[in-house]
Amino acid sequence: MRFLRRLDEADYPNDELRKRYTESSRKQPFIDRCLLLADGCIHMNARSADSSNGVTYEYSLKGDYFNPSNEYYFLVESEYIHPDLCYLRTEVDEDDILEMHYLVEIFDLTTPRYMIRKKLKDYVAFLDSGDWEEATETELPIVHIVCPTVAELIYAKRYTRKQLEAISQEDNEDFCIRFTTVEQIKRLGMTGRVWEDILRKTQS
Repeated sequence: MRFLRRLDEADYPNDELRKRYTESSRKQPFIDRCLLLADGCIHMNARSADSSNGVTYEYSLKGDYFNPSNEYYFLVESEYIHPDLCYLRTEVDEDDILEMHYLVEIFDLTTPRYMIRKKLKDYVAFLDSGDWEEATETELPIVHIVCPTVAELIYAKRYTRKQLEAISQEDNEDFCIRFTTVEQIKRLGMTGRVWEDILRKTQS
């Protein structure tokens, strides 16, 4: 709330802030997810403000990319996915500029297993569909899956591995899906070294 109050009135009007503050109909898992996303965005703002490493972040939440002018707007009509957060990491290294897109999906304790399976299957199908390359003309994004517990993380990784094995290695060799837990995000931030790939290797 303090962060929102510091924003310019044009970016986040006071009447909108009051409405969000007094909203009482939202369930706790929804509130927790929103707070996690807000913390992640604040973390990226702080990392971007530190120009010493040449790395910056630009992000779009689901409400942002429903704007037709947003670069991720094409995801609104995707038959596969609607990520909770999309962001671009840009690193300037001397004369080279490296860019990578990330899609973040958050599961909570109330997300049923059948929905987890469906969403993971849909992410694999999306990476395999060619929709991203057609819309952006960039390399495939890295998919980040946030799980509520270590047990759910293990389950999600195992299921995703099976989905990838169902696709030929030649077709899925460029797919990158990583996993972490809510607790790890809270401790080290959205861009910290908290992400595990299918083979358990932790990466930033």
